[in-house]
Formats: sequence, C-alpha cells, structure tokens
Amino acid sequence: RQRWHRTVDFLLLAVTTMSCIAFFLATLVVHRLEAVRHLSSSVHVHLGTERALALAHVPPSVTISLEAVAIAGVIFSLMLWALVAMMTPVPGMLTAILREHVSPELRDRLWKQA
Repeated sequence: RQRWHRTVDFLLLAVTTMSCIAFFLATLVVHRLEAVRHLSSSVHVHLGTERALALAHVPPSVTISLEAVAIAGVIFSLMLWALVAMMTPVPGMLTAILREHVSPELRDRLWKQA
C-alpha cells in the first residue's frame, strides 16, 4: 500500500513538472510570435507555411492576453509543484536512498566539506 502511495507522489511531481514546462514553453512561443509580428512589418521573415504566417498576425490584445494566461499557468504550476513537494515524503525518501547507496567513506568526506 505504501509503495502505491509513493508511486502516486512521484506521478504528481512528474505531472506538475510537465505542466510547468508546458506553460513555460507556451509563454516562450507567444512571446516569440509577438516578436515575429513586430519584425514582419519591417523585415521579410520566412515562416514556412501560410498557417504560420497567419499565426504571426494575431492581434496584440490577444497576444498579451495569451501571454498573461501562460505566465499565470507557470506560476500556478510552480505553486502546485511546491505544494506537492512539501506534502509528500519525497525529499526524505531521496535522502534515505542516497544514504543506502553512498559509501560511508564518501559520506564522511562530504560531511567534513559541508
């Protein structure tokens, strides 16, 4: 039963990490589209397909709204990640695993340096 709970804990951390990465990438894409839109009026930019060109001409108000939602998603995902990390015993489990797999000599050397 405890193994099942630890699996769920790790899955929650993985999902919140992927969510944070996805929202961060969305923020970068929207920001990049905004930059391309500003460049395309003065410089010819080859974007590839007609659809990519259409995406580059998103109205500024929509672009700002999408970027704000993406940034809010990053912040919310980070808060969820921190909450999951605090509520699960993952840090203690990782410490126990390291104690099992690290030799006593290396552990003593690391404690002396710290």
